[in-house]
Amino acid sequence: MTTNLELAREVGAHVVLRSITLRNAHIDSNLNPLHVPSDVAMTQGYRSSFSQHEEDGRKQLIVLTDFKFSAKVGAGDNSDAEGVEQSDEDLVALEATFQLIYSLPLELTVDEECYKHFAEINGPYNAWPYWRELVQSVTGRVGLAGITIPVFRPPKIEIQKQEKKIAKEKKTKATK
Repeated sequence: MTTNLELAREVGAHVVLRSITLRNAHIDSNLNPLHVPSDVAMTQGYRSSFSQHEEDGRKQLIVLTDFKFSAKVGAGDNSDAEGVEQSDEDLVALEATFQLIYSLPLELTVDEECYKHFAEINGPYNAWPYWRELVQSVTGRVGLAGITIPVFRPPKIEIQKQEKKIAKEKKTKATK
């Protein structure tokens, strides 16, 4: 069985990271910094997409990684502190998109699935320090000091590649 990390490595062994840029960012804050709740629940997520281009005699892989962060009044905060409304509304919501440009050898030919897994793993992995810094500085500026996003650990997922599946089906038919 093949993993997503192995498929991503098919591309990762050949890339050179050329740039990481912040494409857009948006923040909404409903936090009263003079009345920060004692219990704040935080969530975050990300997703990546990719496209390929050829420019200046190089193959380029463009990865866009979208991040989301939100902080709400936590379920354990039963205080009715002045200025803190008990609601499902975000205290802070932050969204950002980073663009990563990688160059590849023109002669490299790998399965499209490898590019997909590379984008899903390496896009967030390479942009993660920039995302962590953005969350920490923005949340501090709106009154939620000390927010540190944990280290990124890409999940290892087993993948059944299509050609292995077809070969297995042929072998099963031949033995019947």
